[in-house]
Amino acid sequence: MAFINTVPSKNQLAPNLWVSFEMGEADAKRVLFVGNSITRHGPADYLGWFGDWGMAASTIDKDYVHLTAAALKERWGAVDICITQAADWERNYTDPELLARQYHAAHDFYADVVVIRLGENVIRETFDYDAYVKAYADMVHFFAPKEGAQIILTDLVWTHEGIDRGIHEAAANLGLPVIGMNDIGEDDAFSAKGLFEHAGVAGHPGDKGMQEISDRILKAIR
Repeated sequence: MAFINTVPSKNQLAPNLWVSFEMGEADAKRVLFVGNSITRHGPADYLGWFGDWGMAASTIDKDYVHLTAAALKERWGAVDICITQAADWERNYTDPELLARQYHAAHDFYADVVVIRLGENVIRETFDYDAYVKAYADMVHFFAPKEGAQIILTDLVWTHEGIDRGIHEAAANLGLPVIGMNDIGEDDAFSAKGLFEHAGVAGHPGDKGMQEISDRILKAIR
């Protein structure tokens, strides 16, 4: 049976934390991570989740964002990162003003590498395939304004045929590849099951799953 994510897509972060930065390196490469709770979820006592990083990594340095950033620092010497929690976009992708209203700071980061790893919170019951394909492409352009930026896209950890197909079509229209992630959500070994009481939290990638996501992203980054 396919995993059903019961972690609410609303209020995963306080409004002023949609976009956050970890900076300070001179002449650093800039890497932007755009995602949802797998990228960052603030403390939620009612879920039994007390971290403020990618759910459900055991510590901040073991979520895929920080694993990837640490590996890139070894590769390049210096990396500044921007973490953008875009669950609101997933739920409201048809709102043409949402990106500029909430995520302009991520746009203005002018990242050298843009990693977009989201889609699980798109509302399945009202999913509009054609609108999503267009909105997804517009979203990619918004977060990657720098000429020559490398754009890394992934499909869903918890697969949905229409949403996954929409990501692949939008990517094809942009001339971009997509890293497959469906198998991670299908294999309990990649989850945090048994480590959290709340089934939705426990179904998120645990440390092994986060490492696998990071490894796949790192292979794609030039």
